[in-house]
Amino acid sequence: MWDLAATPIGKAIHADDADEVNRLVKEGANILFKDRKHNTYLHYVCTMYRPRVFYTLVAHGIDLGAQNRHGNTALHVTALQRESCHVADLMMCGIDPAIKNNDGKRADQLGTQNKYWHMIIERYKRLFGPNYKEGPGIFQAVKEHDIPKIKQLLRCWIRVDCKYNKQTLRQYAACLKFHDIVVIIDEHMATSDMICGVFEGDHGKVREALKKTRCRVNFLNEISVKRHILQYAIKFRDLRFVQMLCDAGADVNTSVRVNNYFWGPLYYEVLHKDVPHDIMWYVLKSGADFTLKDERGRTAFMYTLDKVNGEMPIDVFQYMLTKGTDITQRDCTGCNPRDIARFARRRDVVDMIDKFYIRIIRDSDCDTLTQMAVDGYESLMITHNYRDTFIYANFVILFQYRDTFIYAAGNKTDDVLQFIQWLPRFQACPSFTIPSSYSGYLDSRHVPLSLFLENELRSGKERELIHDEVRQLHHAVEQLSKAEVRRIIDSSPTPDLIVIAKNKARRTPLMQAVIFGRDDIAEMLVCLQYDVNIDALDCCNQTAYHFACCLPGDLGKKVRETLVDAGADTSIKDT
Repeated sequence: MWDLAATPIGKAIHADDADEVNRLVKEGANILFKDRKHNTYLHYVCTMYRPRVFYTLVAHGIDLGAQNRHGNTALHVTALQRESCHVADLMMCGIDPAIKNNDGKRADQLGTQNKYWHMIIERYKRLFGPNYKEGPGIFQAVKEHDIPKIKQLLRCWIRVDCKYNKQTLRQYAACLKFHDIVVIIDEHMATSDMICGVFEGDHGKVREALKKTRCRVNFLNEISVKRHILQYAIKFRDLRFVQMLCDAGADVNTSVRVNNYFWGPLYYEVLHKDVPHDIMWYVLKSGADFTLKDERGRTAFMYTLDKVNGEMPIDVFQYMLTKGTDITQRDCTGCNPRDIARFARRRDVVDMIDKFYIRIIRDSDCDTLTQMAVDGYESLMITHNYRDTFIYANFVILFQYRDTFIYAAGNKTDDVLQFIQWLPRFQACPSFTIPSSYSGYLDSRHVPLSLFLENELRSGKERELIHDEVRQLHHAVEQLSKAEVRRIIDSSPTPDLIVIAKNKARRTPLMQAVIFGRDDIAEMLVCLQYDVNIDALDCCNQTAYHFACCLPGDLGKKVRETLVDAGADTSIKDT
């Protein structure tokens, strides 16, 4: 195809310059030009991956079914490539997959080893149905007057302006006097124009489509990895498209495949160093819900700290924090945002989280502090400032004092001080102080650091912290008797709190009872006079009912009945 590549349009295709292709066509360049082997520009673009240019060529009316000297269509060309390239785009635009080349072979009979190519073709074959013979699948669905199949194909973003035998889909349906199908096509036309306009880079076409009341900006693709048209606007780095779609009501919280990899809210697509900041901020300020999680239990705050995404500016984290990010949330590994910030070596983010927490202390907001303790947040006894350091056996130990006491002591009331006095009994506080006098102790006795940490600490203060009420109750629910569980609850000064307190997986005692198959304890907990938060969510937004559905046989049936009778919501979805 060297003679195609040598033309101005061929050079623009290779350079992935759709604007240049548009300019050349307007100036009179022949978009239908063929080389000596009868290859068209569509054959040429299918040897590479140029989505904007591909849809620009289709918009200018290039023949999708054109065959070269060997009888190969553009779909045959994609089957001969190492990568799958534009096979999905060709199917979406309405190419006829039944066309055979001069050897009598369809594209799927060429023996390509590309498993992704076969996967895409097989998906469309299943959509077309077992009775498919020839032509674009949606034309056969119209011919058979199969309205459910037509709607299903439209949900795969099949173009309604595609042609077969020089007839558009609407003309074909009208000739068959299927007026109900004509109405369906007319209703979908604005949505199709919007989708195709984004692919073609035609801002005017998208603007006109969005003005129509029947245009559905949140119309999802059921067959593609990228489901929402806003994902493509972000991928193309086109701020004008992003603005138009967001202003038209694009749902940035829709669950999609982020980066073609994992399920998460759509706005996660912009949380990357390579996305222009103007696009990122426009999407984030278009109604992003920062309490949502991806399939790994990560909120946007946690996901942004992932070093794969690059180092994001501190302003992004501050904005999320002011818009409802919960710093007590945990991902599927049990880490909260502060832990992840430490692992990512983002000291600025750690300080920002601590300052946010300090503001809660200074405001004497004991309700929020109590809720954080119930949710299992472990950094309530913060040690914000570093003062004394001790070096022993090539280890550096940072001796710290508890800033929580200092900030709480400066309040007008002693409410927070009372909370701090109550906290160690309720929840283990791992951030306790090591007195600097231990420096002389270690030097004088020549005690190895590992032995010191194992024996001295565990024999003293840390051993006491193991017996906090929350861990006592969770341990009892897992291994001890029903009577012992009841004793712990009754002996607690705050029984209404420990029955809903969460561990590092954000699981309540009721969840633990269900997971370990303790049906007697689960029944006792839901019958308590206290609210046990039966629909509480763990780190992956799973409820006790989710775990009950995993229990086998009669045990699972009994636990599920207990939860449903207690009012469990069975419609909640996990991540």
